[in-house]
Amino acid sequence: MDGHGRSAESLPGTDPDRYGFTIAFQTTHEQVFQAAGIIGRRVLAGLLPADDSE
Repeated sequence: MDGHGRSAESLPGTDPDRYGFTIAFQTTHEQVFQAAGIIGRRVLAGLLPADDSE
């Protein structure tokens, strides 16, 4: 078990399921925002005209 799991267990009344949910939620949050950034860049790239300055 990693250090986070041991610290969660050392707090009286801490529910291990809550700790697991928090990890899953944070990971999902990061993935959604990363995907939104990738999708946003692709949409903008499709909307912008080609750069003919060269």
